Amino acid sequence: VNGFTILERLRTTSSAKLRDLPVIVVSGVDLNLEQKMQLENLGKHMIQKGMLDEKELFATLEKALKRLGRN
Repeated sequence: VNGFTILERLRTTSSAKLRDLPVIVVSGVDLNLEQKMQLENLGKHMIQKGMLDEKELFATLEKALKRLGRN
């Protein structure tokens, strides 16, 4: 099972709590165009490990937490 499979299962689960769970993907792998599009289609945000910036991380976490507060 890879990360994309898990994300797809979360998106298609019958549990609304899991379906709406914000996910932030942190990867050291350089994604190809198809993988980037797949992440976008799943509505997920990815941060690349080598380019991990504290401001970006906190902004992404804040956005995810705000989204959780609306559900």
